[in-house]
Amino acid sequence: MTDSSNGGVRRYSDLLTTSLMKTGADGRKIFYPWGIFGSGYVFPTNDAYERLNDLLKVFWVVVLLFILPFVVRDSYFATTTWFILALAFYWGWMRFEQRALEPTQEKLTYRVSVTNFARLLPAWLIWVELILCLAFVAAGTLVLMIQPSQWMTWLGGIVFFGTGVVLCAVTLVQRRRAAREQS
Repeated sequence: MTDSSNGGVRRYSDLLTTSLMKTGADGRKIFYPWGIFGSGYVFPTNDAYERLNDLLKVFWVVVLLFILPFVVRDSYFATTTWFILALAFYWGWMRFEQRALEPTQEKLTYRVSVTNFARLLPAWLIWVELILCLAFVAAGTLVLMIQPSQWMTWLGGIVFFGTGVVLCAVTLVQRRRAAREQS
């Protein structure tokens, strides 16, 4: 999608937006503000694509940096409130941006979204994440057996990291399929 040749920072910042974009059958860039759940909009020029792509990256980095302190302090109400406000801002901003873009009937599939994401991640990183998620699932299961009185906390961790295991496995499979299709 975006030119990743100018360094790793650009490549990793692309992870924030790559699952919302794809290149259409005609070669034009298409933006899906709500990912696989919404309609797509074609960029009129590559400059328009680069502008919105860069702004989206800045937006998500600012949102994450702003909300992270609330997450660390276990302030769930503040985290939820600020995240809802960020989504409300995003919704309004995307309504404004869509006016300059042409709607398309092309849909973004889950497979394309994950494949775009997987192409940017190095395989070793996905494997490390998979192993860590598996370790947390195993640790959560062990602690659940030792401390059944705190079952909700440990079961929540098992479900959360179990979801990570599934996502990492799907990403690895999609990455391998994309590599096979390119060769």
